[in-house]
Amino acid sequence: MPNKTAEYQGPFLEKTFNISANIAPLFLEARLPVCSDHPDSCSPLDDVPILLFSPGYSIPRLYYNVLASAIASDGFIVITIDHPEDANIIIYSDGHAVYNNASILSRPTWDEYPRAVDASFVIDQLSNATAIAELLPQRGPRPFATDRVAMLGHSAGGSSAIVAASRDPLIRGAVNWDGTILGSPPLSGLSQPVLFMTRGNTIYSSWLAAWPQLKGAKLVVHVANSTHQTFSDVPTLFQAAG
Repeated sequence: MPNKTAEYQGPFLEKTFNISANIAPLFLEARLPVCSDHPDSCSPLDDVPILLFSPGYSIPRLYYNVLASAIASDGFIVITIDHPEDANIIIYSDGHAVYNNASILSRPTWDEYPRAVDASFVIDQLSNATAIAELLPQRGPRPFATDRVAMLGHSAGGSSAIVAASRDPLIRGAVNWDGTILGSPPLSGLSQPVLFMTRGNTIYSSWLAAWPQLKGAKLVVHVANSTHQTFSDVPTLFQAAG
């Protein structure tokens, strides 16, 4: 996690969860092993399914690194997405920062449609040899196949995954982790499979309203002994903080 991002997260979580302890050092010191430091130990990234991940509202994608790594270990390419003016902070490669713009909360569907556009943009870039060569120099100008792409998201990201799948046929399925569907987006064209996962016995009225519009396979799974934050790295971070 970039230092500027890490420094921002301590006060953010302390305020969000009313924590009195200073947990900023946790973000500055936390490290997650990745293949970029040991390229020889990496498996080839060819002919494997791709899973796009959209985080909860105002939450950077980096709050899901542990979960994303666990999913990737099962044979997926997992691409986590930061949504500009949605995540609490995004640091770009040139060092400039973009912060959350709370005015998006005034929209009936918040930012589900912009998030869907972001997802389609990422898919376009995956099939762009020039972009891949720049982003992944070790791979070179070899685009990724985009015929096996699905989208997963938590909270607002979960509802955005469903909206994105309804707008982009290249997204072959959607998984919603405990996210109510905001507003009344038209989902009648959605024939891809949809999986809803929710904490405890929670069921959202927006899911019930959307259910008749979903023409493909669909399933709701209730996860016992869980909370909304279970579907993120927050419990792991709190455990590490003691």
